[in-house]
Amino acid sequence: DYLEIFIKGSGAKLNIDLGYNIPEARVWRDRAGRVRGVDPSDHITNEDRNGNGTLEYSEDTGLDGVMGDDDKWTPPDSGVVQYDDGNDDYHYDPKKKWDYSKINGTEKNGGEPDNMDLDNNGFVDQSNDYFEFTIDLDDTSFIRPDTVTDAGWKYYRIPIKDSRYYRTFGNPSWDQIRYARLWISDFSGPDTIMIAKMEITGNRWRNFGLFTVDSLNPPDTLTERFRVGLANNKEHSYYSPPPQVKLKRDTRGVWEREQSMTLTFENMGKNHGGVAHRVLYEKQDILEYRELKLFLKSRYPMDFYPIFFIRIGADTNNFYEYRFRLKDNEWTSVSVCLDSLTQFKKSILDTAQNQYAYYRRGNLAFKGRPTLTDIRMYEVGILNDSSDTPLTGEFWVDELRVSGPHRESGIAMNTRVDFKIADIIEGNLTVTREEDNFRSLTSSTPGRETKQSYSASTTFHLESFLPKEWGFSLPLTYSRSKNENLPKYGVGSDVLLTDEQRQAEKSAGFAQSFSFRFSKRGSKNRLLKWFVDPIALQASGNENESRTPTKMTNSMRRTLTFSYSYSPVVGKPLKILGTEIYYFPSNYSFSLAYNKDSTHVYDLMSGTKTVTPREIGEINGSISYRILRNLNASYSMGRTHNLLWDKSRFFGKEMGRSEELTLNYSFSLFRILSPNLTYRAHYDENRPEDLIMDTLGLRDFNQTTNLDASFSLEIPRFLRFIGSLRNEAMDTVPGGGGPFHPILKLFDKLANFFQAPSFSYTYNRTADYRMATDRPDWKYRLGFTEKIELPSYDNTRSTRSLSNTFNISGRFNLSFASLNYSWNYNITDNKSYGAKYRAVNLTWPNLTLNINSLKGIIPKSDNYLQSASFQATFNRSSQKQKDLAQDLVTQDRWDQSLSPSLRLNFKNGLSANSSFSWNRSEQKNYGFQTSTQENDRKVLSFDVSYSFRNPQGFKLPLFGRKVLRIKSELSTSLRFNIEDSKTIQTGTPTASNRKFSLELNGSYNFSRSVTGGLNFNYVVDKNRLTGRTRKEIGLTANASFKF
Repeated sequence: DYLEIFIKGSGAKLNIDLGYNIPEARVWRDRAGRVRGVDPSDHITNEDRNGNGTLEYSEDTGLDGVMGDDDKWTPPDSGVVQYDDGNDDYHYDPKKKWDYSKINGTEKNGGEPDNMDLDNNGFVDQSNDYFEFTIDLDDTSFIRPDTVTDAGWKYYRIPIKDSRYYRTFGNPSWDQIRYARLWISDFSGPDTIMIAKMEITGNRWRNFGLFTVDSLNPPDTLTERFRVGLANNKEHSYYSPPPQVKLKRDTRGVWEREQSMTLTFENMGKNHGGVAHRVLYEKQDILEYRELKLFLKSRYPMDFYPIFFIRIGADTNNFYEYRFRLKDNEWTSVSVCLDSLTQFKKSILDTAQNQYAYYRRGNLAFKGRPTLTDIRMYEVGILNDSSDTPLTGEFWVDELRVSGPHRESGIAMNTRVDFKIADIIEGNLTVTREEDNFRSLTSSTPGRETKQSYSASTTFHLESFLPKEWGFSLPLTYSRSKNENLPKYGVGSDVLLTDEQRQAEKSAGFAQSFSFRFSKRGSKNRLLKWFVDPIALQASGNENESRTPTKMTNSMRRTLTFSYSYSPVVGKPLKILGTEIYYFPSNYSFSLAYNKDSTHVYDLMSGTKTVTPREIGEINGSISYRILRNLNASYSMGRTHNLLWDKSRFFGKEMGRSEELTLNYSFSLFRILSPNLTYRAHYDENRPEDLIMDTLGLRDFNQTTNLDASFSLEIPRFLRFIGSLRNEAMDTVPGGGGPFHPILKLFDKLANFFQAPSFSYTYNRTADYRMATDRPDWKYRLGFTEKIELPSYDNTRSTRSLSNTFNISGRFNLSFASLNYSWNYNITDNKSYGAKYRAVNLTWPNLTLNINSLKGIIPKSDNYLQSASFQATFNRSSQKQKDLAQDLVTQDRWDQSLSPSLRLNFKNGLSANSSFSWNRSEQKNYGFQTSTQENDRKVLSFDVSYSFRNPQGFKLPLFGRKVLRIKSELSTSLRFNIEDSKTIQTGTPTASNRKFSLELNGSYNFSRSVTGGLNFNYVVDKNRLTGRTRKEIGLTANASFKF
């Protein structure tokens, strides 16, 4: 509403610009008096010259673009060419806190880069859309007389919405103000202008103007006035705060600021009033409070005081109202009983014909359907309800607040009982209850409903009544639960409900379920073993009911399952030409499932009923065959049918299908090679509900084919075979065994050096087709061909992926160490609608060195070391991505890492671990513009931990001969860490940090019930680009007592 400035100075004009667009270019004078910022060659617009978003030390030059020391600046006429401004250095000494002479310097000020582009849109805007205010410091028009001081300070207050006091440039709007600019002109001579405060002040309460309760008698807008403002103890000498408000002094001994809202009315006629309105950005819930309070005062004594009213609610059509009339012009505490408002509303709405009208009784009133749980608006106002003489005055409103929180308590309980009777029956029972007004430790508001529930579950083992040797399993399980919630208030209401109303408004739920399973094992009779033991029967069902005041829902589900699974006992296989052929399957299985469920929804408000039935049938079968000793095959198929979609068929209409074929073949060649081949094909088909009734028979399907081939090259076995050709008895005879004996013995020793290397190849093909017109043939479903000749009505979502992976791995062994190695190469092609990409990944080398026992290397380590080990890993990988459609490489990337670590465990309980890790990566992205990113990270860590335990504890004398024994356990750890990291993007450093951290932890267990801990951490993090250092020190202590 106002532009307010507290300023000292004269002989000049102060100009203030406010708007959405104000030219961002900065103009200034250097130390020599030259104007800078107009010629593009004499300045820069952004200190961040490399564009990495970080102000580096070398870039902090100021907007003149030149690094220079102002103290060493010499004038141009000295013969020295000067490019530095000479007056742009930043400096502020906290010891000289009143010296701000260099606080606006842009050179060496750190932080964010100085930038003329204030809105970061990429260029320096020159648009003009703003309001300009000009204040003549010699003019007293806008000076508040009571603010002028002997030292020359004065307080200006200018209405910002009055067009007489500003000029307009462009098309500004008061709804869009983002910039402010201050500049001074028309100096009469050298001077200093001091500004203590400059702000735009307003009121969260908006003036909604005058109103009338008599439509035939409207307010006279020429004579009647209503204004909303503020009065405080700093700027208004006539203002005094309410006596009940206790003010505090700040550190300088100055009283804190206290203010009230002012409602000023002039010539207010009978049945006329004025309203101030405030909108809340977030709704408030004040249901848990008893009173709404405020302080009210009339600035002037009056013969007849008008009505003061306050309204609270969701909007101007749904609110509560309370009226009050002052008796004098002293501060008066106004208290509004919130319960009286809700009860008055209840008494009216129970019999009201129009539930959205305005009702008033005495000083209570309401309109519409307000509730204390949804407060989004406040209104205060003045009403001349009965005086024929127009009223003039001013009311002060202060400290609007809620008071008197409800203190009612609630109880919560939870009980659980578990039981078991022999091996016949077992179960549990749980009962919970939580009353309204109960408040948990983590809840900010008390509960507003009473919740109670129970659940019970029991299982009868019917097989207990039969002989155990019969092998039956007959569990019968039944469970039941019920819950009920009784609300304290109505839905969306703040009116307390009676017991009868709570029952009518309650929500409740009920659920029960059962399951029964039949199975048998261990039959000795062949017929029972073939036709009864493989069978499993299961039946289950559940029912759920829920009820709310507006809706009832009932759902039911029944499931029946029959399964048969048998693994024949295969006798001796057939032998044909020395090859064993197995003539019986190793396993075959079959299952049928029937699922029926339905949901009934009753809308109690409209009386409508919705029923959603569903019946699903499932058929699954599988067979596994060991064709040869080293050749296995398995096939499975499953179908899902919707029994309601086509009742003319016995098993409805098929909605889904799956098939899977697996083949495995392994063999050995001369005990040197051990190849293993695995082939797996999987097919999934789905007919969504929106396509099942389509006459074209559209469906979605997915096919995956996977081939794994691997073998181990048994080099150690081959070397041992060669070594076994010698006469081992001659190993201890010098020169015995002939000239080849040492060579054969060496082969035997080399066998321990090698572990059989493993070679593997994996081929994977995945294809997705959408909205195909038919099912593909069996060759495609089982992966024997990838060709498909079916039209698709949605090629845009069909995808295809092809991957080839090669891998080699192994290990070399020494007496005290081992070296693991691996090589991996992968090519993956991905194809989708209009695009085809290839990714090539190579990992080599991937090496891990393990020295599991250093004790043999470290002299005399047995005296103090329990164990010592060392591990080091080195890895390098590369990746290339290519757009095959355009034959363009889109990305190159490589990563490498090194991570050695050493761990020592001492006999005294001390353990130490030191490690180092180095990770480096580089990525190049090719497109319209090539970009690169390099990352480098090094971490050095050192950990020491120590644990001490005294199971005997220590004794403390207590009450004479009695002794208190405390068992103790102490654990401590120290961690030291140094981390160095940097990132370079397209040649420009974007991050460079060095971080040091130290952490000390300790925990002490006095007993099982009493534990304590202490943690100390110290962190120093330095940003080498900005030169800034962040330090962090933390100390925490904790204690735990278990009862």
